[in-house]
Amino acid sequence: EALELYMQVEQIRFSTKFNYTISVDESINQEICLIPSLILQPFVENSIWHGLMPSKNIGEILIDIRKKGENLHIKITDNGIGRKRAAEIKNKEHNEHTSHGISITKDRLNVFNNQSMNSESFTIIDLYNDEGDPAGTQVEFDLVIQRDAA
Repeated sequence: EALELYMQVEQIRFSTKFNYTISVDESINQEICLIPSLILQPFVENSIWHGLMPSKNIGEILIDIRKKGENLHIKITDNGIGRKRAAEIKNKEHNEHTSHGISITKDRLNVFNNQSMNSESFTIIDLYNDEGDPAGTQVEFDLVIQRDAA
């Protein structure tokens, strides 16, 4: 619900410069299966700000949540400008701001999943079209299923 509200606010803020789809596997009971509210948001925010906003095209974000054994497998995909082009823009603008959102989220994922701090919590995949040009970014990670104690 928090992610849905965040996406709606960002759509309004950016005059619907992007569309989004949140797809949840039907086998997941959303009433008892919990995802911490600040786990998905930093990845989605990066997609919007660094991938979609610099693009001249209407952006698309797909958030796909599937059951994978005793985990949730989460995939966030955008059709933005890609990480390489986003880094070039940041360097060109001499933007020295260092974002800590992803590293903080990695720590949250590790704590949430009871993993060591050295393990990879998520995978970032650069997407390319048939011509080899950047076509977006995909982030994938697993979450241990937490159920509502109520």
